[in-house]
Amino acid sequence: MNKESLMSVYVGLLGGMVPRFVLYAAFSTALIVTYYLLAKPPVEFIVVAAVPTAMLRVEGLRLMRLAKRLISKHQR
Repeated sequence: MNKESLMSVYVGLLGGMVPRFVLYAAFSTALIVTYYLLAKPPVEFIVVAAVPTAMLRVEGLRLMRLAKRLISKHQR
């Protein structure tokens, strides 16, 4: 795995590096909550919107773990 390809999925935020997927998931979650509060849609709509958001969160967490593992190996 090459360092440039790994770092391309991260973005600088408040002096740290965060996977882009985490930001996308947070934005998606905020949109879903706002939509639910303002429009009161059927629960099925929320479930359909929540599934891809959950996938974004999982992938973001996997990338964070991978980066931590690579950094800890590099520091040894």
